[in-house]
Amino acid sequence: MSSQGIRQKGNVGDMKMGTPDLRLGSSPLRAIGAVLISLACAACSASGASPSASVAETGTSPAAATASPAATGAPTPTQPAAATLPSGAWTSIRWTAFSSQDPVFGPAADQTDPNKMDSGWVIVAWSGGYLAFDTVTTTPGSGPWTWTTSTRHSTDGLDWTAGDTITLTGQQGTSAPGDLSGGGVVESGGVLLAVAGNVVVCGNVPDYLTPVADSSDGGATWKTVTPDLGSIQHLSGGPSGMIATGEAGVFTSKDGAAWTRASLSGSAFKGLDQIDDGVSMTGGYVISGETFGPQEEGCGAGRQLLSPSLWWSPDGTTWTKDGFSDGLTGTDLSMDVCVATDKVTVATETSNDTQVSWSSSDGQTWQTVPSGSPVSCDWARDITRVGDRYLHVGQNDDGTTTISLVGDDLSLTTLPQTGDVPAWDSMYGPFVGPAGLVATDQQGHVYLGVPAGN
Repeated sequence: MSSQGIRQKGNVGDMKMGTPDLRLGSSPLRAIGAVLISLACAACSASGASPSASVAETGTSPAAATASPAATGAPTPTQPAAATLPSGAWTSIRWTAFSSQDPVFGPAADQTDPNKMDSGWVIVAWSGGYLAFDTVTTTPGSGPWTWTTSTRHSTDGLDWTAGDTITLTGQQGTSAPGDLSGGGVVESGGVLLAVAGNVVVCGNVPDYLTPVADSSDGGATWKTVTPDLGSIQHLSGGPSGMIATGEAGVFTSKDGAAWTRASLSGSAFKGLDQIDDGVSMTGGYVISGETFGPQEEGCGAGRQLLSPSLWWSPDGTTWTKDGFSDGLTGTDLSMDVCVATDKVTVATETSNDTQVSWSSSDGQTWQTVPSGSPVSCDWARDITRVGDRYLHVGQNDDGTTTISLVGDDLSLTTLPQTGDVPAWDSMYGPFVGPAGLVATDQQGHVYLGVPAGN
């Protein structure tokens, strides 16, 4: 589940631990270093503009505020053995610190060429392991830009192997596919789809993502794909395939290369205003959006009220509108949908400063989440599969990190952190994958967190 969806929203800046602006699956994409700030400055240099990068919105997870202890000492000089996940009850996260010379855990290369900007390595977790991307952006005085991305892959987050290099070109701001380190990866049926996020002048991120390459061997080899999806804000993968949603419409795919546009002209979409989001789950797809409600009357009449809406399809072709209660109507609202675990999908409506969420075990029948519950799409996107369990990673107000085991009913059991607990205010990560959690301080000091049990 860890790499099931990417959403692009707002401006992107510093992406250290606790700034979940780009989402992968149900967990945040924690990029190493201020990747897009550096790229934005390169864009400013090439265009003559003054840098004014904005920092993305940050979210605070509603997990229990349990402080993590400080790191217990300097990293050990040797690498620990590969993680073994316990089969019984999980009672804690045990951290081990070590030093690594692998470039994935080092700082970005010195920027010696004013026309080239090295973003540094970005780590991404997926259900079968871990991936890393390092993009070098070449910005000539005139002509197309070039994004050259080196790739590495790992099954345990510790030992890394070099993979293919992905090269993208385009005229910045028009035909440019974007920077791979500003996007991420979605997966479905053994296929990984690398997605670029476009970066324009001085840190501004437009509202679209671009699929650029896919891999069917765990990230060892990559094949360039060039689907014409137009303006896409969200990409998701899951048991039924991949789904892309945005201003251009709704598209589904089995391999990330060939995409089919869904028809939104049927009776189920009567009064459609826009589609916001989409997920792939067992048995089909769910998309979310808004439909028009009754016309307002009285002073200021003219704007139509919107209602939150959800649709279900078993195949991406035939759609039915779901029924649910307690939705808010208004002239300014959005409706997100996300996969929390294999058994639960969550939908969240945001209307001004008010949120209402629902949960579903089949994507068609929805129950209102009780008032006061932390369950929402923002919350669910911080859930990631580890082995056959799910962990929720939340940041506390004091900068520490809480790691909790997620039950089938989305309840949380906080797991104490023991051993060489990372000093989270200086860490990048954690990157949560099938072997556990990986965090780094970009100086070659790496922390591996493995669930411990009885």
